[in-house]
Amino acid sequence: IEMIEGLSECKLLKRLDLNHNFIRKIGGLEGKSNLVFMNLSNNWVSDINQIDHLKVHCSTIRELSLKCNPIGAKKSYRSTVFSRLSQLIKLDGIA
Repeated sequence: IEMIEGLSECKLLKRLDLNHNFIRKIGGLEGKSNLVFMNLSNNWVSDINQIDHLKVHCSTIRELSLKCNPIGAKKSYRSTVFSRLSQLIKLDGIA
């Protein structure tokens, strides 16, 4: 999978696991206000600004995993994600 798409009918989606794909851009999550868990580990997300899509469209997200993405190598990765998604309780499995 290279893009997050085809979820428009999943209005009550709470958990989304897209581990081990080829996703570079976080998108296609409009109206996913019930999403609390998202796993994007082992993808190709490299731009820290991709987090903003989650901030706008998934304000209830509590657990996010971006392990093994290029984004994780960025300076201040954890603090930037937590500051943009202040409702998070876990990032990459760590509180």
